[in-house]
Amino acid sequence: MLRRIALLALALGCDDTAAPSRNPRIERLVPEAAPPGARVEILGANFGGAGAPDAGPDAGDRSHFVAFGGVSARTDLWRHDRIAAEVPACARGETVVVVTVSGRPSDAVAFEALPAEPSDGGGGAGADARAACRESGSM
Repeated sequence: MLRRIALLALALGCDDTAAPSRNPRIERLVPEAAPPGARVEILGANFGGAGAPDAGPDAGDRSHFVAFGGVSARTDLWRHDRIAAEVPACARGETVVVVTVSGRPSDAVAFEALPAEPSDGGGGAGADARAACRESGSM
């Protein structure tokens, strides 16, 4: 009888020996499409400890970062279940977002980097960002 209960528990996924994944998990992006420079909310889990101070590269923490198509993004909020990131100037078209925490990457989630707003004729900050993308090999 005990053996049947154990087999039933295993069949139903009640194996208490399996540890939950500690990898970051992206549940959704808000919005799912935006131009470079826009703020995107990344909602999910395992981004860091509850109540922990802000993390991410802008806080000097290089083990926690967000990437849009492999390009690191600036973050201004980092909580255990929510990150606010800026779409990098180099992000283009259909791409993916990945959150890495202590070397552990999340699954890639689809994102569309919309065309940038027209600039003032090719100069200014937009030109500087494009030049930085070319120098980094991201463009």
